[in-house]
Amino acid sequence: MEMSGVAPGDAGVDHPRTRSRKRAEQAVHSAEENALKRVKEEGEKANESGMAKANPHKPGKRKQPRVNHNSPVRKLTTQLLSTYNAINQLFHLRKRSGLRKCALWQLLQTCDMYREMLREAADDKDELQQTIAQMKRMISIWIWNHNYQHFGVELAYNQHLAELPETCVHHVAYCAVDRFHQAVEKLKMARHTFEDAQGNYVCEVGETVGLHSRYVVEGLLGGGAFCKAWAARDRKTGQRVCMKVACNRKHCFEQSRREVKTLRYLNDQCPDMGVVRLRDAFVFREHQVLVFDQLAYDLYELLKHEKFCGVSALLHEQHWRVANERCNMTFSYSQVSLKLVRKFAVQILQTLAYLSQKNGMGLIHCDLKPENIMVVSSNQTRVNVIDFGSSCFVGEQGSTYIQSRFYRSPEVLLGCPYSTQIDVWSFGCVLFEMYTGRPLFNGKDPEDQLMKIVQLLGAPPASMLAQRQFFLPGTKEGDRFGNHQTVRSFADRFRAVGYTCITRRKRADGVALVDDVKTDANGRVIDENLLQFLDLVTKCLDLDPAARIQPADALRHPFCQSLVAHTASSSHPTKGTRESSKPEEADTPMQVDSVEEGAATTGLEGSVSELEVVQGKSTRSRARAAANVAVAASEPRTPRRKSE
Repeated sequence: MEMSGVAPGDAGVDHPRTRSRKRAEQAVHSAEENALKRVKEEGEKANESGMAKANPHKPGKRKQPRVNHNSPVRKLTTQLLSTYNAINQLFHLRKRSGLRKCALWQLLQTCDMYREMLREAADDKDELQQTIAQMKRMISIWIWNHNYQHFGVELAYNQHLAELPETCVHHVAYCAVDRFHQAVEKLKMARHTFEDAQGNYVCEVGETVGLHSRYVVEGLLGGGAFCKAWAARDRKTGQRVCMKVACNRKHCFEQSRREVKTLRYLNDQCPDMGVVRLRDAFVFREHQVLVFDQLAYDLYELLKHEKFCGVSALLHEQHWRVANERCNMTFSYSQVSLKLVRKFAVQILQTLAYLSQKNGMGLIHCDLKPENIMVVSSNQTRVNVIDFGSSCFVGEQGSTYIQSRFYRSPEVLLGCPYSTQIDVWSFGCVLFEMYTGRPLFNGKDPEDQLMKIVQLLGAPPASMLAQRQFFLPGTKEGDRFGNHQTVRSFADRFRAVGYTCITRRKRADGVALVDDVKTDANGRVIDENLLQFLDLVTKCLDLDPAARIQPADALRHPFCQSLVAHTASSSHPTKGTRESSKPEEADTPMQVDSVEEGAATTGLEGSVSELEVVQGKSTRSRARAAANVAVAASEPRTPRRKSE
């Protein structure tokens, strides 16, 4: 079948490119004529108004502009204008994803349609022949209309489909159409029109992705700088899935390949360790695609839904008021709002304990933050840790640009060797943000981030300063960092974190500070749940990685131990007892040993690390609590600015 030549009846019609060239020449010529007219009119006005009056005997000579259509400057200017116009058109087309919906994209959609028709017509020979004939006719018409733009399509057609008989076997026809589809797809990818300016693949709703068009795209879920997450449906199982399509840049592609290997290793070792389950992984149009189960939402979306008042602050506000109305006892508002934080903390710690170097795994997540912790179902509190693209094993770390800035540990900021303890630091920052609704350290850049850490927690130990690669002495940043060399004790850090937590927490409407934090007559905090929470956060935010609490030790902390013990007892009930006895024992008041009068105190009686805590059922009086527990510093402090 001849594809070249001019169509019948089009002998006297100019080629589209010739018509556009003529229109461009006419536009340039008309612009030059208008410029000459304007110059002539301005010269006549100038002669009439000023030049003739100033020197009547010597009339001024008006210099005629030299116009040479063949000069290099004129050609260069015209070509630059046309080049800039083409660049602007290309930019706006990419911005609207218009290049994706070009003629090649229409041809790809047509090939997908006929490929599905061939799959369905496997048993009917008459329908198979009709489908092949119709497909060849449609592709021939497309080549006739677009051959001058896409000459490679004609070559692919002649190579794969031109000699395909209509009476062939179904398997042969399907393979021929699939090879032609791959050839057209390569032509489309050569123009880089499937991606946006950052190299991210731009899916279309209804597009099929994967081997044998298994996944159908339903919409965009979100994404970052290096990947996009798309909602899709698995045609094989009918389930909703989430497709993570990585950027096609070299380092992003290699990073996504490492993530596939890491997730497969973790899922094989322990499927129930709180890590997202990888369902499928493949390369589609030079992009690495990872398929997961579609989870509900991440913790940042939960904070946004709660208006950044902390998780469960609005969810349990009504239950808190009902409990106080029905009972004569007074419950602290933080006692109710820390329930969900405790549940999240225990699950994250169990995952970190399995990944820790002490357990033998030695895998560093390197990007633990609320956006990478997702709730599995909207009616459950089970969470999974996602995004292992930046993860690495201990001893294999090579990059110093890891962790999001708000959750970056001091050893990473200083350029010191790091281990799995950097995830514990990020976990402490996440806990603080889950309760208060605001990040603890919100630096604008790495230097500002380190300054905020040092101002609140003091200077790092000398062993870290000896191994640092950044903020060296003699530099501007190093001298500024050297001015804060005060090492603070655990008591000072506990008070600083506690004061910041109480003052920065955004409370719900109608909730006062007295209702949120339980205090005694002297204004000191006596809420055991809040004190336990602050103690755990302070131990997670130790500047020394060696002294920082391990995930396994954090699970034995009083803040988490009650929920861990309750979970273990409910999962392994004894014979003759009911499986679900109490919802939680973490919220029952605790009995604290009294302090003898005249005994020496450390000034940190509110820290549960220095108290012998015993679970109890009776409620302490305010006078006994004032004698037993105290956390606030004796001297008054001024509240910090909002920018800090």
